[in-house]
Amino acid sequence: LPGLPAVPRRAVAGIAAAIIAALVLAALGVWGLTRTSASSSSAPAVYEFGVMFPGNLLPSFGSSVSPDGRYIAAGVFGAGAQLWLHSLNPDETHAVPGTGGAINPFWSPDSSTVGYGVRDQLCAVAVAGGSPVLLATIGPGYRGATWHSNGTILVAAQRKIFRMSAAGGTLVEIPLGTVTGVPGAPKFLPDGRHFVFT
Repeated sequence: LPGLPAVPRRAVAGIAAAIIAALVLAALGVWGLTRTSASSSSAPAVYEFGVMFPGNLLPSFGSSVSPDGRYIAAGVFGAGAQLWLHSLNPDETHAVPGTGGAINPFWSPDSSTVGYGVRDQLCAVAVAGGSPVLLATIGPGYRGATWHSNGTILVAAQRKIFRMSAAGGTLVEIPLGTVTGVPGAPKFLPDGRHFVFT
C-alpha cells in the first residue's frame, strides 16, 4: 500500500508460522479436551457404601471382595471369629452357618465359593448355601490364600507359602529364596504363574 513501510518477507513468514503454530496448538487442545471428557464420561461411577455388621461386630479377621464385585466376605469378630457375607444387590449382610473360627477369606475365580482358614485347616463354602468342605490340612499360622482359574490355590501357613489343587490334596512348598519374615496375603497375578505377597 502506498505510504506504508514495506514489511520484510522474513517477518511475514515468521508471523504466518506463529499463527499456524497457535492454530495447531488450539486444535490439539480442543481434541485433548474432547478425548478427556469422552473417556471420563465412559468411566464407571464410584460407589461408596458402608457395611454395618449386626451388633456392631468388627470385620477384623480379613475381608475380600468377590471377583464379580457382588459380595464382600469378612472374618468377623463377635464372641469368636465367623465368616460373614455382605451382598451389594440386594444390600444385606448375614453370618454363614458352620464357619466358626473363620479368618482371612478368599474367593474362587467364578465368585461361587469363598474359602477361609480355620485353626489348621483350609475350608470353603458355596455362596448359594450348603455345608463347608475341608480343602486341606495346612498346619498352624494361616495368613491368607488366593485361588486362580487354573485350579491352583496358594496358601500362606507355617511361615511358608504352599501350592495346592483347588480340589484338595498335598501341599507343595514354594521356595522363597532369601525372603525373611513371615509371608502372608498371597495374590495371583493374571498369568497364574506369578504372585505377590506381603
